[in-house]
Amino acid sequence: MQHFTGPRSLEEIKRVNKFGPGFGSGCPVTGNIFKRLALIAVAAALWAGPSHAQTVTEFRALEYGTVAGSGESAGSVTISTSGSVTTSGAAVNLGGTFVQAQYKVTGPKNANVILSLPSTATISAGGSTATLHSFVANPAAGVPQSLGSNGRLTYNVGATLDLSAGQAAGSYSGTFSVFVDPG
Repeated sequence: MQHFTGPRSLEEIKRVNKFGPGFGSGCPVTGNIFKRLALIAVAAALWAGPSHAQTVTEFRALEYGTVAGSGESAGSVTISTSGSVTTSGAAVNLGGTFVQAQYKVTGPKNANVILSLPSTATISAGGSTATLHSFVANPAAGVPQSLGSNGRLTYNVGATLDLSAGQAAGSYSGTFSVFVDPG
């Protein structure tokens, strides 16, 4: 369990995901793929004195199973806050594990907190990059949420991954920052 304290201090979650081999030539989909893309979030909580301390812990990383793009057209893959997967454009879902991120916030009973998400994040494999955007949370980010009588709250987070035309194959990974402040 990671605990985050201090004025906007960031503690990197020390986890490296190792992924299997890339796209096999026998697959009928033409294009490039991401093999089991996982994102690790860097989370922080604002310390506003002992009575307002919160901790945020990453429970699950955001994962985009195996997806393929096209050499000629762009596409995107979206993971919702419930974990459902949709593709658009030339993106194709080839299976694997697709998981929305999940963060657990703890603090004083009935305290209000506000989650802040990034507008974009960059992921990479070798020299290639891809962009995540349209981050969403349930309960909603940017809106005060109560930690309730048990002093706990769970946020599910999803995002959209853009695949450019000719996106290079690889095991892409990256980080993004999540903040939880007193609300």
